[in-house]
Amino acid sequence: MKSAALKIIIFCLLLFAAGCASDVPKLHEIFPLPEGASCQVAVLPFMNRGHYPNGADLFYKVFSAQLVTSAKFQLINEGDLVKIYRQLMIFPTDMPSDEQMKIIANRLGVKMFISGDILRMNERRSGRQVYTELTLVIRFYDGESGKLLWETYHKRRGQDYIKVLHFGRINTLTGLARQMSDEIITLWFEKGMPECLE
Repeated sequence: MKSAALKIIIFCLLLFAAGCASDVPKLHEIFPLPEGASCQVAVLPFMNRGHYPNGADLFYKVFSAQLVTSAKFQLINEGDLVKIYRQLMIFPTDMPSDEQMKIIANRLGVKMFISGDILRMNERRSGRQVYTELTLVIRFYDGESGKLLWETYHKRRGQDYIKVLHFGRINTLTGLARQMSDEIITLWFEKGMPECLE
């Protein structure tokens, strides 16, 4: 009986480990990043392609905070970016054109832009459990040309982090966004993102 229970536990652990391994962020490198890419970075508004109200704003705030916490990026103040958006008459939720990006980069001294799409964000309660999920794409753009350099796809559910029984499960979208942001930032530096040494 103990042997059968042990086999079931080992099988579950192997299944869980295999499931986690397939869900890591995926990075597509289109062009190499410029030298000192993480110095003077502007985070543009994220686009909400899903149906969760204010999902893009939520992720934008959490992701920006994690970039600052990592101490490897120098972010342009959000207020400075908003001011230029107004001057160029860009709607706050719109993505600037290549020409507008060049103007913004020139005025703020930006080397890189970060933006992306929230493809799916969901939080639902079922009995005592809360199920969270988030799917997104984050993109790096060159400040001088506005061209796309890197693209990162990431998809997670709160239950993906369960370790034993229900421990480790992430029950809030803020917590899930924070965890996923950290995973993405870690991946970027593993793949050769140049640290800001200024």
